[in-house]
Amino acid sequence: MFRFTPWLVWAAAFAAMFALDGRLDVANLALILVLGAAVAAFWLPTLLSVPACAAAVLAFNWAFVPPRHSFNVDVGQHAWLLVTMLAVSASISLLVGRQKTMTRREERHVRQVEQLRALGDALREGDDPLQRADVLHQALQALTGAPVALLMLRQALPAADEV
Repeated sequence: MFRFTPWLVWAAAFAAMFALDGRLDVANLALILVLGAAVAAFWLPTLLSVPACAAAVLAFNWAFVPPRHSFNVDVGQHAWLLVTMLAVSASISLLVGRQKTMTRREERHVRQVEQLRALGDALREGDDPLQRADVLHQALQALTGAPVALLMLRQALPAADEV
């Protein structure tokens, strides 16, 4: 399920560009698009954000770069502007996506540390490890996310291998 927020950000960026068209040159309008890409990247997954940036650059070329309403680019500066816009917008999307991944990974590590701490506390509370087998079972299942089986000995192992 997609939220409308990133698409509203893109719409607001294009509305601002159309409102400021004629008052700002093409390079300054491009900065609004890059800002829109950066803000929208907070909500969009990377696999959608990068193509959205490419589509936005194409729409920008169509609407604002002379000759307007075509994908032709007459001046070399405009070609560099479009390439740079795409590169910066896509880079921001990729960086935000990487940051989201790292944040999720960090949150998972924090949960695992808390689970291990709780397990350690629970195991220290009992004198007999067999009494805490249920706590160990639940903790291992939560940490692995899969069913686990415990094999616990009721008696100590012999001191030496018996032949």
